[in-house]
Amino acid sequence: MNVCHTLLMIAILTTPVNGQVLLETFTNAPDYSNNWMIASQSGLPRVTYSVGNFRVQAPNGCLDASTGIGVTFRSKKTFTGDLDISFQLNHSGWGRTQVGLWSQNTNQPLISEVLDTDDTPYLDLVSGSSSTGYFYSSAGYLNKPITLRIKVMGSNVNFYADNGLGPTLLQTWPLPTSSSPDTYSLYFAVASVCWKSGPNDTSFTLITATAGRPFPTTMLFDTTFLTQNGFLGDIPGTAATYSTLDSTGTQHSYHSFNIIDNTDFFGNPMGMDHALFHLSLASESPGSTLTLSMPSGGDSSDTNSGGSLQFLLPFGITVNAVSVINAAFGDSVSPVAGAFSCAFGVIVGTISDQAFHNVYSGYQLLECLGLDAYLTIQQVGDTCSPVYPIVNNRSAVCLTDPQNHSLYGDKSLNTHQLRKLLWKPSVDGLTRSDLIFHLDQPPTQVLNMIQQKGITVYLNTPRGDFLLDNFH
Repeated sequence: MNVCHTLLMIAILTTPVNGQVLLETFTNAPDYSNNWMIASQSGLPRVTYSVGNFRVQAPNGCLDASTGIGVTFRSKKTFTGDLDISFQLNHSGWGRTQVGLWSQNTNQPLISEVLDTDDTPYLDLVSGSSSTGYFYSSAGYLNKPITLRIKVMGSNVNFYADNGLGPTLLQTWPLPTSSSPDTYSLYFAVASVCWKSGPNDTSFTLITATAGRPFPTTMLFDTTFLTQNGFLGDIPGTAATYSTLDSTGTQHSYHSFNIIDNTDFFGNPMGMDHALFHLSLASESPGSTLTLSMPSGGDSSDTNSGGSLQFLLPFGITVNAVSVINAAFGDSVSPVAGAFSCAFGVIVGTISDQAFHNVYSGYQLLECLGLDAYLTIQQVGDTCSPVYPIVNNRSAVCLTDPQNHSLYGDKSLNTHQLRKLLWKPSVDGLTRSDLIFHLDQPPTQVLNMIQQKGITVYLNTPRGDFLLDNFH
């Protein structure tokens, strides 16, 4: 059938039909209006709807100097809150094909995966003003069946792609916020582009959407609810334990929580945000996510921004990927490493399994740090002593103290894995960065493991340090 509207970019306004599940197998041929409406159109694209295949062809024509031929379809069902959507498609030819979420608040696409060709051969992952641009090439996703997936979880948006080699988490961006909670429609668009080589020919075979979350996001640890003195290290012979409640009212214990501010040349604190240290747990099919929120410290070029992180997780929790929001990982030759001050030049040599990407995968066993090389500490919070207080001349005494509750030391070698990351903020003007561990186990199992074996988080930054030790 031909889509024969002649006006350029006409929005068809209808009353949305509320619903929280959509399964489009394209078995209602030739009528697509059971689930879809035309949101906009330019020129005369051709739609061929047969059972199991919704094919859109956009000839390589120009309506004016910058407008090609294309059409955008929007779902009649709308969704709120957490959402998991997938598009199975085959983009052949040229032009630009995009899928994603349409904002009811702004009446335009808000979250998208854009598959482009020719002069812009990228798979662009977009959430509001955040975009990966040319970082991912479209070459591996053209002229073959693929699946593009977007998952909205709380304040994060995860982007996945599967070109036949299995689903891969490519990017995590923050969810764009508005003055009122947004409602979304699904959308897909197929268009030719005037200056590209030929027509766009894209077929869709399956579109799914599921809203809702089986397990609520739990704020496990939030510094805004804590008051504690800022001592660093353990007191030999002391087995002090503190307690706190998570956002569900469940009680947790921890050995110590410490915040140390670094100072400038004149002895003034460098302005670290003490309130931006949060640890949360959420569901992610089929597993879960453990997210650490932390202060960015400034812009990407600021030598006082970013930092190093050491995260002790129990064996039995399997990390399948790590993603970030407003962060980029670094290695010894990356621009990230070059932006750090002297402390992080030292850290670079001890950090392993790094990649200058927004996502890396792998399962790293615990590294045993040699004690002898790290026992001399100049002063508390010294930025050129990045291993402090992991092993130092105070906590070393506690390694053989059976009454001490610290998770650091030889007692953790056979029970915990150590994740080490070096990072810098990737976006200027934002005060917060998030590190997200994607776990194979469901939230209830992860929570049980944490309560049984404990976790430890040590964040070392040029502006100051956070240490949450043996949190159960």
